[in-house]
Amino acid sequence: MADRPRFQEAADLDRGLALYGARAHLWRPLPPLPLPWLTEVEAAIGTRLPPRWRHHLTTVSAGGAGPLWGLQVPRPPDDPSLVRRPFPGLDAVHRRFREAGVDFDDGYHEVWDVELQAYSIQGTLPLAAEGCGHHRRVVVHGHEAGSVLFVANE
Repeated sequence: MADRPRFQEAADLDRGLALYGARAHLWRPLPPLPLPWLTEVEAAIGTRLPPRWRHHLTTVSAGGAGPLWGLQVPRPPDDPSLVRRPFPGLDAVHRRFREAGVDFDDGYHEVWDVELQAYSIQGTLPLAAEGCGHHRRVVVHGHEAGSVLFVANE
């Protein structure tokens, strides 16, 4: 049992697909990512993906089964220049939000704009969708490369 993938354990526990988002992926992992696909993504973003994520993508699954709505297949970004910029770090992102008048305790959708959103996700790629505008992203450029971020877009 210890060598069974965790998504199979989750599928066994959630046979009725009652967990939020499970119906999106049915607890089925996608096949591993072909190396040419991975090479195309890495060329577009100008760096290799973090080692643990790269290993998972090429040996376990390219996406599908995972937390909430599931793991997303990495794709070349629409705007590679945004991903090629280093992630500024959480302190810098929080500082920029505060400068924009964001009150984290009272929601911040009123001041959410494209520039602020771009700054807060630069240097990252999508990892998993959580629904309602929330998602996880992996830092691929900057001193926090390999870190996973929670992003709420509401």
